[in-house]
Amino acid sequence: MMGKMIMRWMTLSFLFFIITGLISSNIQGQNIPLNEFELKVYIPDNIDETSVNPEDIAFVSFDSLEILEVAGNDKVYFKIEGGSGDFVWESTEMFGLLEKSLPIGVDDEGNLNRFAVYQVPDEFALLDIEIIVSVTDSNMNLKALTMKMVTFDRLHFEQELFIVKAETLGSLTSYHQSFTLTVENGAEIKFMLTSGFNNNFKVISEGTSSLFGEIKIDPSDNSKMTYVASNSTGALSGVDKIIFSDEINTIHATILIGNATMPSSSGCVPDGDLRIGPNSEGRIKVDPGEKIKFVAQGGTCSFTWRLTTNNSGSVIKIINLNAVSFIAGNESGQVDVLEVSDGLNSKRIEIQVGEIQKANNLSCFISKKSQIRD
Repeated sequence: MMGKMIMRWMTLSFLFFIITGLISSNIQGQNIPLNEFELKVYIPDNIDETSVNPEDIAFVSFDSLEILEVAGNDKVYFKIEGGSGDFVWESTEMFGLLEKSLPIGVDDEGNLNRFAVYQVPDEFALLDIEIIVSVTDSNMNLKALTMKMVTFDRLHFEQELFIVKAETLGSLTSYHQSFTLTVENGAEIKFMLTSGFNNNFKVISEGTSSLFGEIKIDPSDNSKMTYVASNSTGALSGVDKIIFSDEINTIHATILIGNATMPSSSGCVPDGDLRIGPNSEGRIKVDPGEKIKFVAQGGTCSFTWRLTTNNSGSVIKIINLNAVSFIAGNESGQVDVLEVSDGLNSKRIEIQVGEIQKANNLSCFISKKSQIRD
């Protein structure tokens, strides 16, 4: 009898030792409770990921209190260890986050939803801005990584961006979005246009000017022009509006002459239903890297643009309140969904990037709600 009691005590002690050891190992080795998960990262050192041996790829832990310094176009891969259920990924920046993506050659072991990648947008506006990528599991446990872009590809930035340079009274200023200048009647403004897309520059008037200043384009270089704030009516003040375009991007220049004030009109008329163009039935097809402009009209004239589905790695650039430039990603055979909302209603456009093999099941790319264009 005594022998049996000793054996039972030894068995219970052994089980208690094993359980305690497992818990201790989990807490001390991974620094996470049993019901939580850990978010690990991998940052490729080489832009050409095909040259990296998958066996050399290692996801490592990081200090969640630290801020990871990154450069434009850098990729940060994420892997979830532990936790359970569905995982919801989010980012404070709309662009760059791609779920269910992992480094080339790495086995997902049947858990693709535990992987994601964030490619830092090479945008000047994000310089020194904190970007937070977070993931939540079904138990509402949350992990996050904060990164900050400290450098960007300036040459790429200058080549890709449409820029209008304005010179007044010997002072030269560059603009990559709509701007306003205040000058005296009779003043001269020299404009110089640069673009990484093409040199098919167009300069037009919105037709709301009260002075209709004269624009002279250099006959030998259509990227250079001179504007003179004067007219034949003798008026000393007024407003001119000029549109600069490279066929992809558009920059609006409002010129206040004399004591003129900024006009209140936004250029959009809130009439009827929300509309989005180009107006075509069904899905729009583009090639990888192709750029296309979308314009919204009607509704409340207060528009918000976003990519509700981004499978190709595409980006959108705001042209003005009414329009965006969609730049398709490099992942061919994918479907992206662009949405515009006026606060009351929304419209969606499906954009197919490249050709899709018939064997592919598109239901894994977008939800049924997004499969029909609004």
